[in-house]
Amino acid sequence: MNWLREIDLNLLRAINQGWNCEFANNVFWAFSTLGVGIVQLAGLVPVALIKSARLLIFQLCVCWAVSGIASQLFKSVTVRLRPTAFEGTIPTPGETIFHSSFPSGHSCTAFGIAMGFSLFYCGKNRTLWSVCAIAWAALVGISRIYRGVHWPTDVLAGALIGCSSSFLTAAVFAFAKERRR
Repeated sequence: MNWLREIDLNLLRAINQGWNCEFANNVFWAFSTLGVGIVQLAGLVPVALIKSARLLIFQLCVCWAVSGIASQLFKSVTVRLRPTAFEGTIPTPGETIFHSSFPSGHSCTAFGIAMGFSLFYCGKNRTLWSVCAIAWAALVGISRIYRGVHWPTDVLAGALIGCSSSFLTAAVFAFAKERRR
């Protein structure tokens, strides 16, 4: 598994150090903030005011909760130091570095919402909105690497857990809908 650690370290350095500039600091600070759970939920509130979107919002909140719980369960059994503990990483002031790095909770919930949106949204421009949702989640994940608080594999695991949580949630909702018939 040394090859995986090497890839992880090289990707971290490329993003954390190679992209470092004032503009990127601001952009990735914004995307990292958009990955905070309470900010994600607050972003769903205005959409909840649209009567026809209430079921979608409920489903997305369930995706968010399931992915967030899964993230915390993994963190509780996995101890992994954050990249800020290693020499050469450019740490971002204000980031919490005391909890386990694996998986990225921001990525879990962002991909949980994004994939949930892609699975549940049946609007006219579904593909465009799904691509935008997944791009947003990917940028949240990249922001965590850029800010030096997660390894690329933490973000990848978070994305997989978030997407899996959404597929599980969609399956439960589909089963419940079928049972009501």
